[in-house]
Amino acid sequence: MNKIYLDYNIFLDILERESNDFILPLRNKGFVFVYSPAHIEEIARGLECGKVSREQSLSNLNGIGELTENIELLPYYSPKFNVIESPYGNNGIQVVKEEPNYCYERVYGSIKSNRHAKNAQKTVIMEGEGKFSHLSESERQDSLDNINKLDPIVDILKTNECIDKLINGFITLQAKSDTMIELIQNGVIKHPLDSTDIELIDSYASMKITNSNGYYNSLATNLLTPPSECFNKIKGNFSFIENMIDIVMRELLRYGYKLEKIKKSESSLHDHTHAIYATACDYFICRDKRLLSKTKATYSYLGVKTKVLDANIEGWWQNI
Repeated sequence: MNKIYLDYNIFLDILERESNDFILPLRNKGFVFVYSPAHIEEIARGLECGKVSREQSLSNLNGIGELTENIELLPYYSPKFNVIESPYGNNGIQVVKEEPNYCYERVYGSIKSNRHAKNAQKTVIMEGEGKFSHLSESERQDSLDNINKLDPIVDILKTNECIDKLINGFITLQAKSDTMIELIQNGVIKHPLDSTDIELIDSYASMKITNSNGYYNSLATNLLTPPSECFNKIKGNFSFIENMIDIVMRELLRYGYKLEKIKKSESSLHDHTHAIYATACDYFICRDKRLLSKTKATYSYLGVKTKVLDANIEGWWQNI
């Protein structure tokens, strides 16, 4: 199955602005469009914060279902889903058939859990901004411009300092993921997570790292040796994919590369999630310049084969 993943703004171009010249030509070439929980979360968030009406939200849900023919990417296998394809095995991203409104019910039910992820993303952006706090606005902009001219792989991601940060960051994220799953399975916590749940996860994850006899350090080091082979090692485990893509994009932000504004922290969080799910597709289509640059760098660094295309280029679909 040849799959195309559209950034949410591209879906909105189609649904609200009727920018759909590329749909039929690509379908005729055998491509299918897919959606993920990340798209549905953006719809749910727009409704929750009052920016989008219920009528428009329902219209967008139905429109995504029609455009994708209800083909969805999910993070895990379950017999309750109509699984079409398991390209990376049962523990990797699944291709299923499901109407978006069912996904919406799950997403909206746990949307409060994501406030903690949003706060974490905000902290990352603030750390990136903090590097320039002593500069005037013009000096800050000059510094950011110079960083954005760097080769993000050679000058940032492949430096020894950054590799150490990636290893340590992955260890932390993966231990938290493992801990959360265990606590949910044991009935200790459940979605939506509150601040007490997050504190419990953090505490248990710290102990898990300490008591793992170096497991997490060995895991992270092995996955990133070399980085270009990382995706082949992690593609069969969604949790690994999620945390590795996330930590690489976080470190680019911390460095100041294509840095978002703090008020865009939630949008930045969704960007990371789209980049995670798009790894299961042949193409990721986007028109956000910052996201394009960060995703291309992340995919190239980790050996992800998904091609990232700029939808700002007129007729971008003609050479696919």
